[in-house]
Amino acid sequence: MAVALLQYSCLGPILFVLFINDLPDVFTDTVTLKLYADDVKLYSNIKTSSLDTAADLQKQLDKLAMWAEIWQLPISYSKCCVLPLGKYHSGSVQLFTINDHNILPVEQAVDLCVSVDREMKISLHITNISRKAHNRANLIIRCFHSKNIQSLIASYKVYVRPILEYSSVAWNPYLIKDIKALESVQRRFTKRLPGMEKLTYHQCLRV
Repeated sequence: MAVALLQYSCLGPILFVLFINDLPDVFTDTVTLKLYADDVKLYSNIKTSSLDTAADLQKQLDKLAMWAEIWQLPISYSKCCVLPLGKYHSGSVQLFTINDHNILPVEQAVDLCVSVDREMKISLHITNISRKAHNRANLIIRCFHSKNIQSLIASYKVYVRPILEYSSVAWNPYLIKDIKALESVQRRFTKRLPGMEKLTYHQCLRV
């Protein structure tokens, strides 16, 4: 019975992928489509001096809305946005719609749990995950009755490091301030371990 349930649970995502497999065929070559689970992204190179390119993207969005209506897959309009990349004037960004719902331009967006801005910088993402990791590390120090160092370190690896390392190959930091922000989580945590208050950071790492 356990095996049958496992097979059934794996079948759902596969059937969903097969269900939306024809979505790329809806669009023309003027846009680039990216699919991940139920997340859809459309990319298009829009020239501010030409209205045709913006109108073409709107046509592709209309095709998406029609496809979703035919296959009865409702679109979550509140999660839709337009992220203009590069330098632009706010007044030059065209307003796009899906089924008469305005898709507003944003300065930053969260894509698969990674925050990016219109210059494709990841400082905002590092700030967010560093804050979340600090809070999680503080909970470990405060809530664990055992002050055994090995247990605390094991908890740190399980509950904190995944926050800092998720999708790091995509946003690998190159700015010193971002690297220090990430390192500060481990630096602060190790200093709060029993017997390490007066040690330097490098001494804590050796211990």
